[in-house]
Amino acid sequence: MNNKNTVEGAQVVARAGQLLKLVARDGGRGARLLDLARAAELPQSTTRRLLKALVEERLLEQSLPGRRYFIGPLAFELGLARHSRPIVTEEFRIMMAGIANQADGAVCLQALVGDDVLCLHRADPDTKPGCNSIRPGDRRPLGGGAGPLAILAKLSNLEIDQTLEKTSSELYFTLESDLRDTYSGITNTRNQGFAVCREMFDRSLTGVGIAFSPQQHPGATLLSISILVDEINEARIETLANLLKRKIKTTNASGFQCLANSDNNFHHNFELHTGPNTGLSN
Repeated sequence: MNNKNTVEGAQVVARAGQLLKLVARDGGRGARLLDLARAAELPQSTTRRLLKALVEERLLEQSLPGRRYFIGPLAFELGLARHSRPIVTEEFRIMMAGIANQADGAVCLQALVGDDVLCLHRADPDTKPGCNSIRPGDRRPLGGGAGPLAILAKLSNLEIDQTLEKTSSELYFTLESDLRDTYSGITNTRNQGFAVCREMFDRSLTGVGIAFSPQQHPGATLLSISILVDEINEARIETLANLLKRKIKTTNASGFQCLANSDNNFHHNFELHTGPNTGLSN
């Protein structure tokens, strides 16, 4: 195989991987061809050809009514093969369930993966059904919600600029006002020690989130925990933020683990990208 074919083959794989991640960001809504082509900065013909191949391999599936693309069954099957046990420990899941009941809102644990944020676990209060805006396995761009915004604010200014430059062509950051709002949100998050942001796919929900490094992976893994609620005011924002800070500090002080991997290689497994100042804000 000559070098030209090798390079072209690598580009095809990279583009297919990019499309898979973009579809994953849309979660249960499904992604349209036009939006995917714009976000990936590819011609529609190229995008359609790649999507067709991914559908044939069952990595994606396409709905007949709306012609939207969803993550396919093979992606799920491969995930099961990689992880034979839960990513999040039982004790941390119990803690998240307790927060959900105290806050009367959904609680999400998310991790930084490349330029995206991946939902690892969600806990819902006993009093109401879970929200449909974000589920385990869903991806969000950095800044796309309270948890992703909290993580974004932990990165250096240079990393933030580089990240937003990459995502500015995507559907959710194409408007100049969105970028201004994102930078303003970063400043506010750093000043107050927590992020407050409307949920990306359900504007009726507001999230309060904090980024932190788990006790067993100091400086290696950047996570966020956020609470999504449908009724919010300044007093409740402060209450929810203090609840999260208190629970995370208690978790780190007690020494129990957040992530269920004893081999200490979560950073390698999930290709996590971290920046400086990854400790919990006071």
